[in-house]
Amino acid sequence: MSLESTFDRLLAVGSIIILCILLGFGAFTSNRTAQMDVSRSNELVFVSSRIMNNIDALRFAAVQAALEDPALTEEDFQRRYRITRARFDVFKKGELHAITDPAIQKYVGRLDNVISHISKTMADESCDTVCRGERLLVQTKRAKRIIAKLQGRGLIVDGRMRRAVDEFNQSTISRIFGSSLAFTAFAGILAFYMSQKNGALRAQKIELTESQHRLAEVGRYRGQFLAGMSHEFRTPLNAIKGFSQLILMLKGDMPRDKLLEYITDIEKSASDLEKMTNTILDLSKIDAGTFDLYEKNIDLVSVLKDVKKQFDVNMPGQTLVLNLPNKLWVYCDPSAIKRCVQNLVSNALKFSPEDSSITIAMSSSEDGIKIQITDQGCGIPEDDLDSVWQVYSRSSYTRDSDKQGTGLGLPIIKALIESHGGYAKLTSEVGVGTVVTLTLPAHRLRIQNRQDRRAA
Repeated sequence: MSLESTFDRLLAVGSIIILCILLGFGAFTSNRTAQMDVSRSNELVFVSSRIMNNIDALRFAAVQAALEDPALTEEDFQRRYRITRARFDVFKKGELHAITDPAIQKYVGRLDNVISHISKTMADESCDTVCRGERLLVQTKRAKRIIAKLQGRGLIVDGRMRRAVDEFNQSTISRIFGSSLAFTAFAGILAFYMSQKNGALRAQKIELTESQHRLAEVGRYRGQFLAGMSHEFRTPLNAIKGFSQLILMLKGDMPRDKLLEYITDIEKSASDLEKMTNTILDLSKIDAGTFDLYEKNIDLVSVLKDVKKQFDVNMPGQTLVLNLPNKLWVYCDPSAIKRCVQNLVSNALKFSPEDSSITIAMSSSEDGIKIQITDQGCGIPEDDLDSVWQVYSRSSYTRDSDKQGTGLGLPIIKALIESHGGYAKLTSEVGVGTVVTLTLPAHRLRIQNRQDRRAA
């Protein structure tokens, strides 16, 4: 609970306690107070209550000004001040001109002094809206305290005159007491409402600040991504353009094997370009929530074996090891899972030394289906373990190396696994290696697994 909220609630409770004490003291000393006309004393309490409402309205405007609430305009702020000032002037010149009670006059003098300070604050051109709001919070607090005392004194005098004139019965005094408590309760409710609203405004401000920080971070990652992708696109485009211009310049007048070599290079560059384009399109679909899964019951072991066959063709000096059960039937999108594993194995091969081994392991339990890819590569610093899952981000450890990617692989993997209801986890140590764990929920296991175990 904030300090302002606590203060507003203590003020409401304190107002009730002070008013009760004043009423009790007034009842005890009613026969010793000065004479005062009953109608004027009633009018004094009523008008004081209206002034209290005006002060509360001005205090509410001061809170808005201090919090820089855009709903409060300078014109509204000045209008609330003018209403409060006019109400006090009417009260001072009208209802108080014939009142001789010294305590009343003392409180009115104090209130006049506070109102004068409020006027100076509102007229101070060197003080902006926030400054005036903060000053008025203090000044209106004093004004409310003085008005409460003025009301209490008015009630005391009123009780004395009523008892002197006609021995007021207890029921009338109880009604006055109840009305005063109701008014004080209203002031407490208003203070509580203001406190709640202030809390909501503070929460919105914090939320907006966090959103701005997130947008700034996304903008930074987006800039890095655009710079990297520009380079990635430029490389195959330069190759396509260069070989095409060479063929056109020679008008195809070159040995057939050389021409086929150039065309092959053009086709390979076009394929790389298509692959990067498809990756960006898939990421856009995932961000938009329009990426569709084509799920079915499949043997996930066979999918991982196909991945090994794909990489076994060109792995000079590196070993890809499988640690899999005989069969494991899972309800999933096989192409999506295969794509995730392919990407992770490709990263492991890219950042691992030639004499290292990469392991693909899979197991199932009540916690779900786990696929682990372990390498002996350069590793990722601990500070980068969270950021590498974010779009447009890459590890600072590999960002400056000659083995760079687009920074889209891991975010796509994370999105695909989460679309299956699972999650991805990465642990790494620089110079030791990296372990990526893909976990699918246990409800995706299928009945074929038990049948296969019974057959075995």
